Amino acid sequence: MKQALRLITAVCGLSLVFLGLAPLGLSAQDVRSVDDEINDLRSKLVKINADLDELEKDLLLPRMSAVKIFLTSSSGRDFQLEQVKVLLNGKVVGSHVYRQEENIALDNGGAQELYMGPISEGEHTIQAQFSGVDSLKTKVNRAIQIKFRGRSRVLSFVELKVSYDRTKRAPDFTYDIWE
Repeated sequence: MKQALRLITAVCGLSLVFLGLAPLGLSAQDVRSVDDEINDLRSKLVKINADLDELEKDLLLPRMSAVKIFLTSSSGRDFQLEQVKVLLNGKVVGSHVYRQEENIALDNGGAQELYMGPISEGEHTIQAQFSGVDSLKTKVNRAIQIKFRGRSRVLSFVELKVSYDRTKRAPDFTYDIWE
């Protein structure tokens, strides 16, 4: 956008030079009038550019807060995730049933987005419910609860982490929050 403004300014400046050099029979007052119009257009372009910059900021950093919840896993063959359900302030906002290929992709560094959406400022609660099977084919059902604060114009990232604690011989469900 700024390049376009520079280009228009350069064109306006060049046309003023050509108007001054061209034998059009224009009086000094006519040239000043054209110069005033060009300056008026230039100031309008600067105003439009400032408005566009403000709109661009609103698109990139909305006035509302938002949260993005995603899942990662490093549990390997010790735990196979079967399903996850995510509740935000008591409302189901995401769920997924996992296939073997998806577990492999997650264990190889993949991440899955479970939810992204607006939130209001203030306190919020995320509840993540996990179910799966450990290496002994024992069914595992766990839930974690996360409290966080939505802040104005901030995108919060919540990573739900699935891992396996070999000393406890049990899957471990944790989280990280970034703002």
